[in-house]
Amino acid sequence: MKVKVGLIGLFDMLKFKNLGKNREEMILKSSNKELPYDYKVNELARVYHPYKQYLKIKDIKDENEDTKTFTLIPDEEKTLELAPFKAGSYISIYVKTNDNIVSRAYSLSSSPKEALNNIYKITIKKKPDGYLSNYLFNNAKVGDKLFATEPGGNLTYNKLRDSKNVIAIAGGVGITPFISMAKAINEGSENFNLTILYGINSTGLRKKVPSGLGILSNNNLCNVLTFLLPFFCKTCVALPVKDVYMTSSSGLILGKAATINLTSVDLPVPAYPDITV
Repeated sequence: MKVKVGLIGLFDMLKFKNLGKNREEMILKSSNKELPYDYKVNELARVYHPYKQYLKIKDIKDENEDTKTFTLIPDEEKTLELAPFKAGSYISIYVKTNDNIVSRAYSLSSSPKEALNNIYKITIKKKPDGYLSNYLFNNAKVGDKLFATEPGGNLTYNKLRDSKNVIAIAGGVGITPFISMAKAINEGSENFNLTILYGINSTGLRKKVPSGLGILSNNNLCNVLTFLLPFFCKTCVALPVKDVYMTSSSGLILGKAATINLTSVDLPVPAYPDITV
């Protein structure tokens, strides 16, 4: 097989032939100064995407007879600052219960600005057969330590993707990510119109509506409409809006639904850290 090599190609072959020699010369001429252990980008990556966040409970607030809000702050022995997040995100917490470490994912009910002040809040409903929720209700106290993943999730507002007017559909404690969104709108870190259709299964409305919604009464970008679940389920079938966000009563994300048929979307499963304390 005959290959015709032009003048430029010949120069390329000579460069390739001398590549090893040139590299060796550059290495010998280079400084033997030790490279930095860390770069700024590594520091930022650890803040925004920590492998683990070591936390402790600062406060426990009773929302009603079966729901509590846990305020979490950094355990400063191992974590100096909390990772920032977009409203609607969740964290997976890891709690040592007796000889086991148990993990559950909970939406953040605090605002993004609160995270900048080293505060996370998660609102948890006690379930009759819920292992961790019962453990936290019966045993958790101020000062207890746990650890968590970085915030994640796709139930967040994106102005390039989403409509300016968003309707959120939530039942029970599933309202927590929307409380975070509403707080973010209230504090100015998000800018869109949010209407929350909130279904509950009790006539004791004042006892069931989370306290975090109280700050929204003076904000014309947020509206909360509360229904009893039987009426709520009949009402939210054909909503003439472009973007509808849905959560279940357990607070786990079902997905971002389509306009009329409200078809749920599968979301990626986050990577969990190892469970060694």
